[in-house]
Amino acid sequence: GRLEPLDSYLASWPETGDFGATLNSGFYKGKRYLVPMFGAGRLLAYRADFFREAGLDPAKPPTTWEELRAAAKALAIKKDGRLVREGLDLPISGIDAQQIWAGFLWQNGGDFFNKDFTKATFNSSEGVAALEFLVGFIHKDGVTDTRYEVGQSTAPPPMALGKTAMFFAVPEELNQIKTYSPDVYKEIRVALPMKRKAQVTLYSFSGLFLSKDSKYKTQAWEAIKFFASKNSLAKINASMGTLPPRKSLANADFIASDPNIKVFVEGMQYGKSNPNIPTWVKCRDILSRYIEKAIFGQLSPKEALDQAAAEVNKILAEQ
Repeated sequence: GRLEPLDSYLASWPETGDFGATLNSGFYKGKRYLVPMFGAGRLLAYRADFFREAGLDPAKPPTTWEELRAAAKALAIKKDGRLVREGLDLPISGIDAQQIWAGFLWQNGGDFFNKDFTKATFNSSEGVAALEFLVGFIHKDGVTDTRYEVGQSTAPPPMALGKTAMFFAVPEELNQIKTYSPDVYKEIRVALPMKRKAQVTLYSFSGLFLSKDSKYKTQAWEAIKFFASKNSLAKINASMGTLPPRKSLANADFIASDPNIKVFVEGMQYGKSNPNIPTWVKCRDILSRYIEKAIFGQLSPKEALDQAAAEVNKILAEQ
């Protein structure tokens, strides 16, 4: 109840149509509350030189779960029983781990909640299978390392150092490789989302809201329109290495000059965002904690998701 609905403002703004589906990032109970500024998606990034070295075709990245597992096994390198190059780097804790699992959940036909958001459904057979698949890279296949966690956004990123052959990247992480290791970046490729029951992955957009308590709503809306103008968004997204929310910026210079970012823009058609419910952050954090328990073998995937669902259902019952 603290945000001003923007529908009346958007209806009178001639440029509203240029945003298309990205306006749904702020859609809640039939109203829109956000003007998107920049976005990101989770797509598989991989090193073409490592693919060639392993006898894989870099022009044919994994399109199914089975192909991803086979590629990870072929790309992993072990010496003296230690993994010196991960076939697939996976985050092992926090929101990042939850986001990667969410992609597998959706691809397998599952979802977080029922249609009216009153009950958790992520502990369905689809959700359990998705988590079993994820932790299998660690405990079954041994192609993902849990001894340490080094974010891909660090400088230099692990992929640039040759420590991993594949990881699920957001555009900003690729921008790090491009900045710190331009020679390696020439070998980086990005793949569209894989498909099991559905071809889908996580995409999200951040943006600007308007306070319901503001005494200067007219001026605030003028400021929002300025920052969300085509010219402003081109500069903002180019400097951040993020995805622009306007359709007319799909061929902006900074996108057209980078084949990897072009794939991220193309992949937006397969994007799915997190649920817009007031309790989402609490639910997400609970899920993250239990997914981490499954990753480290403290609970089975089914036990982890069942226990997470029990906690989440209590929160949903209170909203």
